[in-house]
Amino acid sequence: MLHHSRATAGSAALALLVTMLVATAQPAAAAVHDGTITTTAGSHTVTATVSVRDASVPQWGKTVTIDVSYASPTATVTAAPYATDLIVTNRATGGTRVLELTGSGTRQTARFAEDGSATGTFDVGFRGSVTADGVGATLDEDKVTSFTVTRETRPWIEVWPGMPAVGATYKVSAGMERFERGTYVPAKGATVTLWFTPKGSTTAVHKKTVTLGSSGRFSASFTNRGPGSWEMRYRGDQVYSPSSAAMTMSNFSSGTHTATYTQKMKDTWLSATVKASDIVMTHRGVTATVDVRFRHNGTRVVWDTDAFLEARNAQNETAFGDLAQVSGGHYSGKIRFDAYTSAGMHTVAAMTDVKVYYGPGDGDYDWHFMRTETVAPFVVRRITMLDTRLSTSTPKKGRDYTVQGRLRKLSVDQSNRASYRPASSVQVRLYFDPAGSAKSRYVKTVRTNSEGRFSTRTTATRSGMWTAKYVGTTTTYVGSTDSVRLTVR
Repeated sequence: MLHHSRATAGSAALALLVTMLVATAQPAAAAVHDGTITTTAGSHTVTATVSVRDASVPQWGKTVTIDVSYASPTATVTAAPYATDLIVTNRATGGTRVLELTGSGTRQTARFAEDGSATGTFDVGFRGSVTADGVGATLDEDKVTSFTVTRETRPWIEVWPGMPAVGATYKVSAGMERFERGTYVPAKGATVTLWFTPKGSTTAVHKKTVTLGSSGRFSASFTNRGPGSWEMRYRGDQVYSPSSAAMTMSNFSSGTHTATYTQKMKDTWLSATVKASDIVMTHRGVTATVDVRFRHNGTRVVWDTDAFLEARNAQNETAFGDLAQVSGGHYSGKIRFDAYTSAGMHTVAAMTDVKVYYGPGDGDYDWHFMRTETVAPFVVRRITMLDTRLSTSTPKKGRDYTVQGRLRKLSVDQSNRASYRPASSVQVRLYFDPAGSAKSRYVKTVRTNSEGRFSTRTTATRSGMWTAKYVGTTTTYVGSTDSVRLTVR
């Protein structure tokens, strides 16, 4: 797996200023906790509501924003800046932090910076004073509400090959890293579950429960019974955040292929849909076009103009390409494959950065790196060349003549030199299409010799068109066709 970070001016400080604007876009796993404290100011009842959201701390740290709002049914409440404090207490250690509330009027905010060194449940207390129509009131409570802090986990999953044939065996690999001591390490000892949802169904079927080893990853083999989506889930605990990763899988086919990769962390949801088409390799190499659409759960995001593609195959040969931004999270890119690239199944991964804003200011953002695993499958097949001719193209009626030809295929030697070489012991199907309204008919199948040549002798009866067809293979060579006209005198 690849990981990436981007340094920006003031990024260390910005990383510690994540406000509740981001929290409003988070998935339900990051729960919001509200608590109230009530007091009186003369004849007026004053209520302060403290609101805070659970936090998952990534590598760059995080600041939890705690909002406080004031209300009274009979008066206007005013809070002066820096006249009230929040006391945040780690329930396990008893350690406390005093946070000043900023802002005035009926709404104030405090920021609780966390680097992931402390996790667990934190209680929020309140201490300070407000006025209701000019009458002062004191609010003092050791615990108004609480929230949890956990460390981020990063799951991943991939299916190889991405589009197996029905009945074929394929492998699902998955794993997870977790944030520890300033970096991401394999999630040794974590228990994860593997699920499969058949295409067209909304019910996920449990397939496997695994306790991750020192590598933080595992693999399992399955027989393809149909397309669907694979998902690895981690429930989380008191220290580490829940997360999941999912990837779609399709049956083997030819043409254009689309796959979607989804990753959900406690505070982040992102996905990428990647589209790629099969390609035919020539001796000059070939360029593949890939379409990528990224999505992120942030309410205000800006996608980077720099984005990249990485393709690989079963031989671990890799090829790279750039993605050009079309608009927003939509990119289009190209990958160049040299002629010596192995034929067969390939998959392509996409990666970019996204600027996620957590506040209204131009500098209130973090960079998030987004990478899919090997998602969209496509097939690289090498070109074949079929030449067909007749011993005579104008035989007299009743005379014999020969239909002959040669089949060559693109091959690569040990020095990675590409050339067209004879395709020996390969079947070629011959068809004859009589002139006029009669339909084309299959005549026979011939096999090439060591020089890639084939021939058959027949008698001239009527004019028409001879066609030779090589159907190719599913993952190595593309088919080819050649025709020659016959005129019977």
